[in-house]
Amino acid sequence: MHRNVWFLSLVLLAALAWFAPNRAVADRGQAGVDFRYGNININNPFFAFLVGDDDISLIGIDLYANTKVAQGLSIGARLPLAHARFDDDSQSTLGNITFEMQYALSRQLHTRSWIDTSLSLATADDDGEGGQVAGAMAAFWIADPGLYLPNTNTIRVMYRHQWNLRRNSNANRGLAIDFGAGAQFLITDGDEDRFRIPLHVAARLGLSAQAEAMTRFGTYWTSGGENGEDDFLHILEAGIRLTGVGRGSMEILAYLPLDDTYRDTFEAWGITIGFRSPF
Repeated sequence: MHRNVWFLSLVLLAALAWFAPNRAVADRGQAGVDFRYGNININNPFFAFLVGDDDISLIGIDLYANTKVAQGLSIGARLPLAHARFDDDSQSTLGNITFEMQYALSRQLHTRSWIDTSLSLATADDDGEGGQVAGAMAAFWIADPGLYLPNTNTIRVMYRHQWNLRRNSNANRGLAIDFGAGAQFLITDGDEDRFRIPLHVAARLGLSAQAEAMTRFGTYWTSGGENGEDDFLHILEAGIRLTGVGRGSMEILAYLPLDDTYRDTFEAWGITIGFRSPF
């Protein structure tokens, strides 16, 4: 039942994003959905015994919307849902409801910079199978643990800068580079709080008026990991961004954790499909 509802929601929102009419009015915001699929094959027998299975499938659906409230300022919200299969059993849970804000710092012909912040509230399950699902999603989707991490409120502040190396800022062909750096504060009820520094760089190569090739590399330093040691986590994403027949857009990205922990213990990979439509 959960799978059918989620699939129909995805198809509906994707259609709205892809075939949105091209109006001449200024955009006030955007809405969309991110669909995530991840597969974890556990090649460590002891860890597989603890989890109850050596092959886990993860599905996430994030409903998203934002709106402009002032010049250079927009606010939004994200509703993440998670589903996983453990030991031939399936379980679904709500993630952490997240509120977001973006504030533009500067915009010139070929560069722009902005502040990106979010607050994730601890609405995910924190016990039982629901807690397992939320924990697995947070461990696998490294970039933003605030969306799923159980029993944790997360504050994220990011500085982002973009260099547009194309002929002009509105051209689709050519290269654009994005850089991001910031901080994440993981505030856990009844446990030690954590602090994380995320860094990422991304490149977008315009192939045509409707298509861009994309790649993203991110590294994340987290204080006070297991056994009191600091953690360094890395991810790589690569794929394509397509512009629809209306004003909607779609991103398809392969997702690959790169750390020794994942290579030694897991065989992990994923895919993200995101749809956006201005309104």
